[in-house]
Amino acid sequence: MLKNMMFFHFYIIAIASFCFALPQNPLPAIETPDFSNLISQPVLKTIENNKIVIIQDGNELTKNLIGIASPPKENLKQMANQFVNNLLKGENIFVVADLNDCNSVSVYRSPDAMFINAEIIRQGYGLASSEQTFKHAEQFKQFEIFARQTAKGIWGVQAIITAAVQDSNNIKLSDNDETTVYVTKSGTKYHTKDCRFLRKSSTPIKLSEAKTKYSPCSVCKPPQ
Repeated sequence: MLKNMMFFHFYIIAIASFCFALPQNPLPAIETPDFSNLISQPVLKTIENNKIVIIQDGNELTKNLIGIASPPKENLKQMANQFVNNLLKGENIFVVADLNDCNSVSVYRSPDAMFINAEIIRQGYGLASSEQTFKHAEQFKQFEIFARQTAKGIWGVQAIITAAVQDSNNIKLSDNDETTVYVTKSGTKYHTKDCRFLRKSSTPIKLSEAKTKYSPCSVCKPPQ
């Protein structure tokens, strides 16, 4: 357990140091397309940090924001989803479909033409996707590096600490599975060592194994 906690604290310090130590490079410019032939579409809702529902020709359509990957950890994913929801709630956008996939789109907020895909990554609430081939892939990578260097969004120290605490809790739960509990030959429950229902012939087993074959005793209340 001590080793795990030492790793936990090292993890926080190392990631936080990485966020602040690297030098910042100038952000690349991205040319704004011509919207003169496009009609802005209202955003009905956001589903994730990289998926939205729009109203187009009276129909609800789900679109994937090209170039954006979700954070892997649940608490960071929730932060990213909330940011995108706040960014696009009640807004109208111009939608530019990918040439190879009409459901993958670049979106620009109306009327200021903010490139939403890029802004999500630049503000630290999305990762540059490595699984897609798209026009602005290199620029998106630079935006992600910028967000990391400046500790924006999910790269901020507080977000990192929260994720690390969750990892630490998961480690503790894993360690608990190695706890020893006790069963009897004909019983259907597992018990603590001092349970009054145990006989002299009780057998010690690991908690992780006990949970697959037995239910916890309601009297001695062993770990679950």
